[in-house]
Amino acid sequence: VLDESGYRLERAEDEINWNVIVDLSDNITSYNDNGLIAGNTYYYQLFAVNTSGESGPSNIVFTTTLNYEDHHAVLETYISGTVSGNYTSTFVDDESEQILTEISSGGKPKNRYSYLEHVWEFNISSGVVVTLYTNAYTSNSTEDDFVFQYSTDGNTFTDVFILSSTLPGNWETWELPITISGTVYIKVSDSDRTAGNQTLDSLFVDEIFIRTETDVNGIPPTAPADLILTPVAPGQISLSWSDNSTDEYGFDISRSVDSVSWTVIGTVAQNITTYNDTSATPDSTYFYQVKAYNGAGMSDSIIAGPVTTPIGIILSANGYKLKGKQHTDLSWSGAQSTTVDIYRDGILLTTIGNNFTYTDAIGLKGGGSYTYEICESDGGNCSNAVSVVF
Repeated sequence: VLDESGYRLERAEDEINWNVIVDLSDNITSYNDNGLIAGNTYYYQLFAVNTSGESGPSNIVFTTTLNYEDHHAVLETYISGTVSGNYTSTFVDDESEQILTEISSGGKPKNRYSYLEHVWEFNISSGVVVTLYTNAYTSNSTEDDFVFQYSTDGNTFTDVFILSSTLPGNWETWELPITISGTVYIKVSDSDRTAGNQTLDSLFVDEIFIRTETDVNGIPPTAPADLILTPVAPGQISLSWSDNSTDEYGFDISRSVDSVSWTVIGTVAQNITTYNDTSATPDSTYFYQVKAYNGAGMSDSIIAGPVTTPIGIILSANGYKLKGKQHTDLSWSGAQSTTVDIYRDGILLTTIGNNFTYTDAIGLKGGGSYTYEICESDGGNCSNAVSVVF
């Protein structure tokens, strides 16, 4: 159009009842429509206008807005500090806060400092946008801010934001990587542990959640295939599968004892096709399923099983003294090899026939403590570690 003086944009939810949502100037070729309902479908048509009238309508286009789900904490870990309330206090923005307060390090007065550390655990779905929302504020001290971090394994944490506001109703938001799904940990800790910083600051958390927005217009990835389960050790099953998609963000791995009730046990990144389950129990039977996910949701699952973990080696130890000298009687069951290796404090003590008993004549007097472990000599299973104290 060369002679338009502007445009009229209309919107409908049924292609019948149209409403004008904006009049635009000439040469404008884009518009952002905000304040819509999540997961709802909208239709649009456009008219060009000038002093002589209006054009006929454009072609009708439609789209569905992103849907979202808010995930609140399912567990928490008390690491350091005093806590009033629990993670359920953070479910609603209602001014009923969970209050976390620093504690003192102790020691010489001049070296003391205040500190705090707390972790919330979330179980989230996948999304094209993943955002942490936190409604929180601190007490009036200027000595400490509070650092928020996220992790997918509970060990390695990445900084998200630093909270220093003392105003109730303070919202902080931060976009997390879209590749995360399943278990996510959010940790908060104090920012200053300098000797002499002894004011016990408090953090007031009214609500904290992770929002995942899904693209209902998108297509979930193709399901993985060829899931293979391999018993590796009494407490370990190795999984491998084929990646049939090119657009997954990652894979969710779940485990079941009955192939009915499933628990997510891990998540791996895109293009990863193996996982080691080290949380299994010896002599136990499991089923496993793997799903690919992206911003549009989960693929169908591939299920394999049942698979049974090997019987573990069960070790027991009894420490005693003969004529004042230390001795330890070991006994075990479940070893399948001809010979076994006996370890004391992580060092190979001896290799003997697998006769299920052994006496370690340590020969020392006085006190002491030792940790024992039995392993099959062919590189197979190892027992539980057992300690004795004299």
